[in-house]
Amino acid sequence: MFYDRVCRLSIHGIEQEPEAEDSPSKGRNSMDRMDMQHVRSLSMFELKAKSVFDRLREFTLLRVLDLEGCKGLENKHVVDICRMYLLKFLSLKGTTISVMPKKVGELEHLQVLDVRDTHLGELPETVTKLEKAERMDLTHRTEWYIMWTIPRGVSKMKALREVECAKIDNVEVAKEFGKLGQLRRIFLFVDAQQDLEVVGELAISLSKLHSLRSLGIGRFGSEDGKMDFLLELPSPPRLLRYLSIDGQISKLPDWMSSLSYLTVFAAKWLRLRGDQVFDVLCKLPNLQSIKLWRECYLDRRLVARTSHHFAVLRTLSVCSIYCRYPEVIEFEEGSMDKLEELLVEFCDGNKRSIVGIQHLTNLKEVQLTGKRYNSSLALALEQLKAESNSRAKASQFKVAVRYE
Repeated sequence: MFYDRVCRLSIHGIEQEPEAEDSPSKGRNSMDRMDMQHVRSLSMFELKAKSVFDRLREFTLLRVLDLEGCKGLENKHVVDICRMYLLKFLSLKGTTISVMPKKVGELEHLQVLDVRDTHLGELPETVTKLEKAERMDLTHRTEWYIMWTIPRGVSKMKALREVECAKIDNVEVAKEFGKLGQLRRIFLFVDAQQDLEVVGELAISLSKLHSLRSLGIGRFGSEDGKMDFLLELPSPPRLLRYLSIDGQISKLPDWMSSLSYLTVFAAKWLRLRGDQVFDVLCKLPNLQSIKLWRECYLDRRLVARTSHHFAVLRTLSVCSIYCRYPEVIEFEEGSMDKLEELLVEFCDGNKRSIVGIQHLTNLKEVQLTGKRYNSSLALALEQLKAESNSRAKASQFKVAVRYE
């Protein structure tokens, strides 16, 4: 059907629509006959619609542009997009664009810029002019370490609330970062070789972000990069619900025990020993999920002791398929009696066992991952099934296996 004035346009499926044999416009795309000047919202889904891309300059009143996954979008089309002065929402996620023009800074009404899973290596420093921007998302399609390098002048972006991934490599930027008072979610990286002044200023800035609800913090460039600057935070963002630490650290910071709203803790490469992990985490009254991934723990036995009573913990993940330790995951009576879901990966060629499963009285499901012919996994599977079958029917739990 052909409409003369369209305000909200959504396109998916095929580009060329069938027309009657006797139609005078047969062979012409219906988009060629449509007046684009009234369109406020344009969404396209997995479509190679070059005829539409070539007419982007006609969308003068556009507020919402969603081109996620669209094939055929080229860098030259992004130039036209940067002329859409009234644009509030822009998603180029999953496209093959590789350049973002400096003129993107002139989209002064823009609130959301989503360029995840593209070939973009950076964003121009002019994005700091986007003072109404609430969300900035940039990730590279093939290189995980390519992300938005936060530029000088970021303190002008007072409305910023969410950032998918970003990195800080400058002292002045580290200082400015603490002025983003509305920030609620960010995954932030610093270079493993970064000088102490940068990470010191970053620690001070993090303590000023009182609105922060979700924080991921990591280092890249070296597996030996330490995160001990986190120990120096004057005070943590106390409203945190989610915290992820990705990097080696001497111990979990003492201030973590004050995060009374924290519900999820995730970590990689912590390389801790003894009771350092559970000693701190058990003090968090609302913690519901713990995810311990690669090389979080270096001792043979990871023990949840009776003294480590977790009041509301529902999920525990020990995902270290490429790491030898811990070889034994043990639960003492009363340690995690609210636990409902347990996820364990089994290393190829190394022994791993689960001890004290009978103390997890509220368990609903156990998920095991590993190679099909892993003898430790097979033994654990047999023991878990036996434990489940020994319980009353109402207390039995599901055992699932995913072979890699």
